[in-house]
Amino acid sequence: MLDLQQALDLVYRSYLRSEPLLSGDDTQSRDPAVSGRLFVRLGLPRDSLPTILVTGSKGKGSTALLSAAMLQGLGYRVGLVTSPHLVDFRERIRLDGQAISAAEYVRIMSLHAAEIAALESELAPSQYIGPNGIIFACAVRHFLEQGADALVLEAGRGGRFDEVSLFAATAVCLTPMMGEHLEQLGPTLARVAWHKAGIISAGATVASAPQPAEAAEEIVRAAAAQGARLLRVGQEISYQATMDRDGLRVAVAVPALGLSAALALRTLGRYQGLNAALAATAATAVDQEIQRRAGHGQTAAPAHGLGRLLGQLRLPGRCEPIAARPLVVVDGAINRATAAQFLEGALAARSDPTVLVTALPSDKDYRGLLETLAPYVAKIIVTEADNPHLRFSGAVAEAAQALHPAVESIRESSAAFARGAALAGEAGTLWVVGTQSLVRDALRHWGQELETIWYAA
Repeated sequence: MLDLQQALDLVYRSYLRSEPLLSGDDTQSRDPAVSGRLFVRLGLPRDSLPTILVTGSKGKGSTALLSAAMLQGLGYRVGLVTSPHLVDFRERIRLDGQAISAAEYVRIMSLHAAEIAALESELAPSQYIGPNGIIFACAVRHFLEQGADALVLEAGRGGRFDEVSLFAATAVCLTPMMGEHLEQLGPTLARVAWHKAGIISAGATVASAPQPAEAAEEIVRAAAAQGARLLRVGQEISYQATMDRDGLRVAVAVPALGLSAALALRTLGRYQGLNAALAATAATAVDQEIQRRAGHGQTAAPAHGLGRLLGQLRLPGRCEPIAARPLVVVDGAINRATAAQFLEGALAARSDPTVLVTALPSDKDYRGLLETLAPYVAKIIVTEADNPHLRFSGAVAEAAQALHPAVESIRESSAAFARGAALAGEAGTLWVVGTQSLVRDALRHWGQELETIWYAA
């Protein structure tokens, strides 16, 4: 039997052995078929449950959470896999919103260890079992043993060469795409979209956010090639999002699915309306497939069922208030566009003085984020997240100083949080906005646990 650290290390062992030999983009350095071989050796099916696959450049984690919550609201047991985690690795694997227990994770990884080692021994030095493949194998066993009715799986980087592509999708959610990871997925946005649209399965229902023209063209081609039904926000899907004192109200209509629903979410992020529209479309398609398999015919999902649990759903680290006095709001914005989305919701809830704590690696759009948020804060504190894999530089502080008269640099994030809270005072607001590792640091600092995605009743 493995211990917990050995079970965690096993996820990355194969990749780390090959990493020094890897080069080129994802078409050259990733091969999900290797993980497919692992599933065969373990006797695990990849097409036994109706499945939603989610990819895109922003909003895919929220869309996956919303999809799973909507399916659970309809009465199904739902397995969910997302990445990255924020506080604990086990958050990546959830059943009905509950993270897999440490004991269960260790038990399953111990069951899989011998077959993982045997497959590793057969691979060339530059081949490896993708970490996502090992995670998915653990998750699928857990979900099947616990009687899951449906799966929601979030892709990592890309899609076509991510292990998520091993699964036959009943529905696919394509969140907004932009030019990201261009060394691995590019060099153009069209190529990025080609990678992401590669998860579209034959006959799937595809729910797509509005996309830049070159990405939209790739999505249309990929859907046509698979005989998939393409439903696009702004065309076949319509929604309207409004904020009130209780949160976000979203009205979604998809005539092709017979769907008309009024949803209420507990969030400050108006941008979650788009994610909810995609999730509602995908969840309805899965519900209709489950009903078809049961011989009940295809009927629209009950609107009240889709939204039944959304008022209890937590969207961790996504324009999320995590403390009061001062009000602390955390968000993983990393560029101008996502900072603007954060601002739209956060402004409505703030009280002055407002202090910003931010940490962004040097390869992110820190100028765009700072230019968007600086006019609304009394102080900017630039810090670094506790992640040895990220590179931080003084350029972020220099850019902040060029935009704002009150800037401090505090390297340790916990000290930056304490300083920001003191400056905001009990009546003010502290915004913690930046890389996901900073969000994780903030959640830990304020004692947030993510064993479940449901707010306490």
